[in-house]
Amino acid sequence: MSIQNIRIILTSILLFSAVALGVYTEYFCVDVQCYYDFERSFGEPAFWYTVSLLPSFVLLLFVKSSVFKNWLKYIVSWYIPVSIFAVNQVSVNSSSILSFDRSTVAVLWMSVLFIITVIFTGVLWWKDRKRKAPE
Repeated sequence: MSIQNIRIILTSILLFSAVALGVYTEYFCVDVQCYYDFERSFGEPAFWYTVSLLPSFVLLLFVKSSVFKNWLKYIVSWYIPVSIFAVNQVSVNSSSILSFDRSTVAVLWMSVLFIITVIFTGVLWWKDRKRKAPE
């Protein structure tokens, strides 16, 4: 299986999971308490987590396979577990006016991942360009 196919599959899974979470919370969680508990604790943060990860995947659709492999190896291998842990450490309900909810923390972590992805792909592109440049 080629890297391009893997990228397309990962992007498709990401979109499908975001849609599936939205459909589940909207149609299958009919009890008000179920809807509230699921949406506030898992559904909404997971939805924003996947939607916020989408720009990174779209950017990586257009880079070389070596850049994508290095991104998976050096960035995703540690960043995704750390961000999931950080999102889970935030309380679901907070009475403080300055506190963040889980959705905001998920969007912030994925925004930082996008910035890291842009910098990482830019540095690898620049190194590749320097290496190929005639001396």
